[in-house]
Amino acid sequence: MSARPGKRTRIAAACVLAALAGCSSVPTTMTTPLAAEPAAADAEASLALDDATPSDAVAMDCQPGLVDRVKHFMGDTAREFAIEYEINDAWPSPYTEHATQAVLDPLRIQAENARVQMVSLWDYHFESGTGQLNTMGQKRLWDIVDQSDTFGQRIYVRCTQSPHETELRMVSVRDELAKLAPDVTSFDVVEARVNPSMVSGEEAKKAVGLLTAPPKAKAGSASAAAPSNSGSSSGSK
Repeated sequence: MSARPGKRTRIAAACVLAALAGCSSVPTTMTTPLAAEPAAADAEASLALDDATPSDAVAMDCQPGLVDRVKHFMGDTAREFAIEYEINDAWPSPYTEHATQAVLDPLRIQAENARVQMVSLWDYHFESGTGQLNTMGQKRLWDIVDQSDTFGQRIYVRCTQSPHETELRMVSVRDELAKLAPDVTSFDVVEARVNPSMVSGEEAKKAVGLLTAPPKAKAGSASAAAPSNSGSSSGSK
């Protein structure tokens, strides 16, 4: 910070010299407009304007006085220095606030996505076709009710391609809520049209098993494989 005042003084001195050089050297980033000096009212100025060409008259009209240029420049310079001083004096507050916000915003979004995930009932929480909650769905619903102070009281139910089955799921959730929650009307059960992002723990193992269960082996192929094994074993004896 100690080296900056010297640098600012040099810059200010250079800008003053530039302002003294003429109208075209005045900075174009001034914060206040610079009024042009009014036309001279004496006879000599009138004669000069009468003899001058139109372009000369415009140039003479637009040129402010030397004192006005210096005053205007010094006023703008003082305002710019004051703004820069306030920013430097408050350092690092203006910068740390933006940096902190940039880090916290993605974390807030992730936390909200996780909360919605935890209060949702997906396809693997229901019996296919009947829309009834299975054991895993009942446990998930109990966890939602038990932690409603943290998760909130809105429950999302994954809808199906069949409106009738979706309605059966909604009825099953409300019936189960009546058993678990004293004030069932405080919970809002709504349809969810998004896919689950991730499950974990024991629930994940059961969910993956239901969603990606391999097809059962055909009985014919199993029976055919058994005699061949027995025959090979008897032959080896």
